[in-house]
Parts: sequence; structure tokens; C-alpha cells
Amino acid sequence: NLANPDPVAAGIDLVRQSPRPILLENAISNGFGFGGVNASVAFRRWQ
Repeated sequence: NLANPDPVAAGIDLVRQSPRPILLENAISNGFGFGGVNASVAFRRWQ
């Protein structure tokens, strides 16, 4: 989705062309809706 990055973004570590493998321990997902309907879910790797 990122074929031509803006020159202003020079120096930022952009992920381009293919996914980058990474081992995550924690993640969060936020959802914001109309009328103040908000939700957050936090995940931690099972050990």
C-alpha cells in the first residue's frame, strides 16, 4: 500500500512491499464509534 512515500517521511522506518516478521509479547486494539461508543482490548502472549 506504500509505493511512493512522501519525502517528508525521510528517516522514518516505514514497512514497505512485504510484512516484517516480529515477535510481539503485547498488543492492543482500540475501536472508536459515534456517540462515545469506545472499546479497547489488550492481549498478552500465552506463556
